[in-house]
Amino acid sequence: LHQKLALALLGLALLLAPAACGSKGPPPPPKVGEWGWGQNMALRVQKVDTGPLLVYARDNKYWQLLAPEGQQFVMVWVDILQKDAGTMQINPVSERVELRDATDTKYTPIPITGGEVIESSPSGYYAPLFTEPVSLPPGNSISGWVAFVTPKGAALKELVWDEIDRITVRLS
Repeated sequence: LHQKLALALLGLALLLAPAACGSKGPPPPPKVGEWGWGQNMALRVQKVDTGPLLVYARDNKYWQLLAPEGQQFVMVWVDILQKDAGTMQINPVSERVELRDATDTKYTPIPITGGEVIESSPSGYYAPLFTEPVSLPPGNSISGWVAFVTPKGAALKELVWDEIDRITVRLS
């Protein structure tokens, strides 16, 4: 009986030892403004904007798009750094890039095309848009806005970029 009790206590001690030593598992994902590092690339979300109107510049003109009823645009400014690997293909409008809300609903980036031309120069617009695949040589970086559409008022939780490396950035 004493031997069984001693073995049970030893097993319990071994289970609790990592917690007692301060081992908490992997660090939490970075948040807005912090770099998330993978083996081959790094990702930083600098800013997140939401709203019903998207104004952007293309072909020396300003364009505006209105979000569908009950929806909002979510614009995410990303910086991507190519570390030491060979030239990487980065595609910002891909199913491998996801915005997730508090209910774990996933939203993929949308291509930005069309809209209504604005005659006058707006006070605020999104440029550069990051909407096309890019070849990124070692040691180079790219920055730009990636666009999503979500339900109005969605509680945004994280951006997951699962291309080359899987990097998650907390948004809230």
